[in-house]
Amino acid sequence: MSEELKEEIIQEQNEESTIEEQVEEYVDPQKEAKEELEQETGIEFTQTLNKEDILEMNIFLVKHDSSAFVKRSFLVFVGILFIVMSIINKNNYYMIALGSVLVIYATVLYTLLRVVYVKKRISSNPPEPLEINVKIGSKHIKYQLAEETDSPIVAFSHVYKVVKNKEYLYLFINRFSIIVFKLDSIEQKEELLQLVKERYMPRKAYFEK
Repeated sequence: MSEELKEEIIQEQNEESTIEEQVEEYVDPQKEAKEELEQETGIEFTQTLNKEDILEMNIFLVKHDSSAFVKRSFLVFVGILFIVMSIINKNNYYMIALGSVLVIYATVLYTLLRVVYVKKRISSNPPEPLEINVKIGSKHIKYQLAEETDSPIVAFSHVYKVVKNKEYLYLFINRFSIIVFKLDSIEQKEELLQLVKERYMPRKAYFEK
């Protein structure tokens, strides 16, 4: 066996050893977080979200869609621009009607039509009730369907906004992900509310509707 071949084999073995060491050194952050949450007493409960709860959640999301707010604002701006330009130029008065339609659609009809669509979709295809096991620790939240065994947990640091109304507490993770707590399912409701208020009110990220 040539010296070059020996050196190549030794180099490959060293590279494999390095990869194995890196794999052994890697620690799954989810695993550590889950173990930490498991050791805490925390707040634990099981909630069932039925058809009405899911409908309310979807309507809530429609009304609090930040991207929709941008679209509506743009339509209002364009509508007002049409109206003002028609008045200033004293021509193309049909643009006043078009601008008025855009403003009315953006301020009234846009959200209303989306809510009607959501109600129709859920009514025609009712979802099955969702049974969710919840555990809330000092840093993390387990929000897991009853039939699941090892779903990812959520860090409080990933929640950027909390909104409470009479029946629900909504924790926003991003535009497409939200955690819903059904308040009448929680025996330690006041403790939970105090926890989120202390964490998010100083950041001006807690709202009551």
